[in-house]
Amino acid sequence: RPAALAETRAGVERQPVETAEDEGEEDEAQRDVIVVTGTNIRGIAPDSSPSFVFTREDIDISGTSTLSEFIQTLPQSFGGGAQASIVSLPGDSAAGQNTVAGSSVNLRGTGSGATLVLLNGKRIAPSGDRGGFVDISLIPLSAIERIEIITDGASAIYGADAVGGVVNIVLRDDYVGAEAFAGIGSDSGGDVIEYRAGASVGRTWRSGSLIASYEFSDRGELDVVDRAFASESLTPNTLLPQAEVHSGLVSVSQDIGSRLSLQAEATYAERMSDSRFRASRTLLSESQTEVRQSGLSVQAIMDVSDDWQVASTASYSSYYGVVATNRLEPSPRDLLSQRTSDTLAFSARADGPLFSLPGGTVLAAIGAEYREEYFKLYSPLSNNVSRIDERDISSVYAEVFVPIVGEENRVPGIRRLEVTLASRQDSYSDFGDAFTPKLGVVWAPTDEVLVRSTYGESFNAPNLGTTGSGVGGSIAFNVPNPASQTGTSLAIIDLRGPDLDPEESTSWTVGVDYSRQFGGGQLQSSMTWYDISYVDRIGSPGSFLTYLLNPEVFAPIITFNPDPNLVSTIVNDPGTNFTNASGGAWTAPGDEDVLLDARITNLASQDTSGIDFNLNYEISPEIGDLSFDLGVAYIFEQNQSITSTSPALDVIDTIFRPVDFKLRGGATWTLEHWTLAGFVNHVDSYTDNRELNGPGDVEVDAWTTFDLNLAYRSGGGHQSTLLNDVRVALSVRNLFNEDPPFIEGAADTNGRRAGYDPANADPLGRFVTLTLTKEW
Repeated sequence: RPAALAETRAGVERQPVETAEDEGEEDEAQRDVIVVTGTNIRGIAPDSSPSFVFTREDIDISGTSTLSEFIQTLPQSFGGGAQASIVSLPGDSAAGQNTVAGSSVNLRGTGSGATLVLLNGKRIAPSGDRGGFVDISLIPLSAIERIEIITDGASAIYGADAVGGVVNIVLRDDYVGAEAFAGIGSDSGGDVIEYRAGASVGRTWRSGSLIASYEFSDRGELDVVDRAFASESLTPNTLLPQAEVHSGLVSVSQDIGSRLSLQAEATYAERMSDSRFRASRTLLSESQTEVRQSGLSVQAIMDVSDDWQVASTASYSSYYGVVATNRLEPSPRDLLSQRTSDTLAFSARADGPLFSLPGGTVLAAIGAEYREEYFKLYSPLSNNVSRIDERDISSVYAEVFVPIVGEENRVPGIRRLEVTLASRQDSYSDFGDAFTPKLGVVWAPTDEVLVRSTYGESFNAPNLGTTGSGVGGSIAFNVPNPASQTGTSLAIIDLRGPDLDPEESTSWTVGVDYSRQFGGGQLQSSMTWYDISYVDRIGSPGSFLTYLLNPEVFAPIITFNPDPNLVSTIVNDPGTNFTNASGGAWTAPGDEDVLLDARITNLASQDTSGIDFNLNYEISPEIGDLSFDLGVAYIFEQNQSITSTSPALDVIDTIFRPVDFKLRGGATWTLEHWTLAGFVNHVDSYTDNRELNGPGDVEVDAWTTFDLNLAYRSGGGHQSTLLNDVRVALSVRNLFNEDPPFIEGAADTNGRRAGYDPANADPLGRFVTLTLTKEW
């Protein structure tokens, strides 16, 4: 359930891994024990880490039609990363220049590059103009079995990128039968029509299984003229681009004898989209985007003994995106850019029991990995390579689970006590070595209460799109300058990438889970405090106007009245490609009032802390089954220092940044064939601190919306087979058609004016979807 706990961790005994002494069906039991997200050891869950698991039922009840829409329903998710409605926003360099109209995962606003996204436990080639995020919009929702999320640092388990959390998308692999669905959706005014259709077929035999799945979707474009809150913006201007997506999956598994199992999986997706963009009254462009993402993996799992298992995996993931931009005004100009990203990985893992303690069996896992990454951003028309780089990574890791107190030696006040230790050594061809440890502790004082805590160190290597060789990207802008006598200035922004170091971070979590029978039903609750501290955080310091309005904060990167020789040196640098993005004529060096060093760089620090709270209550009265859910995310602070000498700024509750308080709560009622679910979503108020109309902040209203979903499943027993196993679902998102809070002059860093904050709201309004699903 979107706001509920993934599992009841308090009061549930750990199931031991089958060993040689167990009689009966030990071989079958071994195959049934799996590895879950957050650990490399079979048969245990990462109970010390805050985690969520969302099933297909949860996804269906949510009423969403894409994976990115579902992720955005989570209170822990922040929309300020890469989204189809966002080209680029300050504070998320990993998603910068999202001209491919992709969608990322950004937990708690720590950045798209701080959340590792896996597909069946394997890495996906990154997307974007800098290779900074995984595009989840290309993963078909109908092919997903469940979504597993860990919200603490996990670099000791998975390596780089797992700084703020891990999202593992598990695809269906054991479906038996056939399924087809078709759906249509529209906003209230009919401005955006969405069509979806797909089919899956699966079969099993005594020693294996096969599943194939295909999904198609086509969503129309939403323009600013279609929304009253954005109608005063420059037109035409796309709020949501048109997008057509095709995606497919084939997965097969086969047992070879009693100890060896082979699994193979192939995925493919492509998206075509169109949008229009008016940056000024004289500058109008339109763009067509085509992206393709494919993956292939093969895994061999062997039981080398009755207790130990070895899994070897080879995987390849590829991403290709091309953006054709046609500048229509003031003078026609065609631009074409291609970006290619590849990831090739090999891994081997062995895990099993070591020895027994009074509290249970000590389990361990060891492994090694090798990965090659490649990225290229290329402009065919100008024959310029904007960015190209490659690297290889070698890794070794170990993990051990130690049950100190278990069922056999429990005492009052200590019903369960466990420690998990993990460490990993990564060797990068371009950044050297990184060692990352992690410690997890679980203590259950009673059968109803579980206390857990983790400490971990993580790192994140710079994206290949920001480190490699190629032509620079410096830009000239006419921007307001309060320090200038004329009120304006020609600012030179040097965007050439400097030498970057990996980000490093430490994370702490402390949480309490509580579960008990209450009022005839089952109550589950969870609360987690977290603190994530970054050093050398990679990012862009902020918007250009912010620099000039806060000269004391940004003093290290601002030079007023720069030496003309210095400006000339930068402009004439052969590694720099200067253009005037404002659309006007270039002014010769010597007339500049300000020099801004707005390069992506290693920021001094970023600290984020907060609390997540989740509650679920299930009861089965005579009128059916009832479930009540509540998820709350509260962020205390997100302090960011631009340089080692600048003061820390708390960016929480400011425009384009995370708000301090979000929630999603709801209730689900199931009675025989019917399911009715309703949810409330709340984004707290915050401030617009850009000072567009003079000094002082402007309050942005809170935004509260309601979702309603109704479904009917026919089951079997009908005389006509066409009526058996049919599901009809009607979902209404934003039931009362609540507009996002209006924000005057709201625009992303590329100047696209929308009249609202796309990081904390969406422009669709009421959206109604009808879906028909048939199974055989």
